[in-house]
Amino acid sequence: MLVPLLILTTGGMCLALASCPLTKMPWQFVRMICVIALATATTAAVWLVHQHMQGTPRQSLAVDVATIASAILALTALSMSPLLHSRRYKVSGLVRSLLGLCGAAGIVAGLLWAEPTSTASAPAPSAAISHLLGGLLLGSVTVAWLLGHRYLTASEMTIDPLKRASQLLFVALGARWGFLLVMLSVGALASGVADSAGAFSTRLASSWMPLSMRIGIGLVLPTVFAYMVWQCVRLRSTQSATGILFFMSLFVAVGELTSRYLINSMGGAL
Repeated sequence: MLVPLLILTTGGMCLALASCPLTKMPWQFVRMICVIALATATTAAVWLVHQHMQGTPRQSLAVDVATIASAILALTALSMSPLLHSRRYKVSGLVRSLLGLCGAAGIVAGLLWAEPTSTASAPAPSAAISHLLGGLLLGSVTVAWLLGHRYLTASEMTIDPLKRASQLLFVALGARWGFLLVMLSVGALASGVADSAGAFSTRLASSWMPLSMRIGIGLVLPTVFAYMVWQCVRLRSTQSATGILFFMSLFVAVGELTSRYLINSMGGAL
């Protein structure tokens, strides 16, 4: 459960960073995200090779390709990042493209890794969408609080990168809320027309505690915190925003882990 979630988070981080104004942030910060992506993908690739050498491969060739590709792309972006602010080389577009490709490869690898572990697991399409949105949300909030810490040593940096990161948080949270409401509506309608009427509501009632954690801790609190972060960013109170973002990332992680538990236990992707 943790390995695919970590890879999805890393892919989401690369995609979130690619959406930020790279030329307005220190290249060392871009390098740090690339190092994280490279370390995660490389560790996963080494583990896969070890599994294959032991004769007990758990994943398909597609997982290997996606994982190794993300490592190669992260390494390439890492080598290009020092040139971001060079007057001679205009490579911000290239680094952005490499980060986008690296993020996409990481997301694909994380989705392929996320094999069902229970016969009660949710259907593959809805579970894949849930994993995808979770990776994007975790990646966005992680980039945001790491970027906030960067302001402690780069106080002259413009507020635009953190403002963009805050906007990405609202987009990711909005998509997560939309998916939750759609899945709840579809489940309620399916229970209404199925022979076993009320089956969906019964499953919800039996999983009320993890469901409450999923919605309350994983979505409601992060939404409130995202609004608080936006107010801090408007006032350029980066230290306050960073502290809020750190706790927000913990709540989001709890929510996404609970979401995976519900997928495997209740059979519903929320």
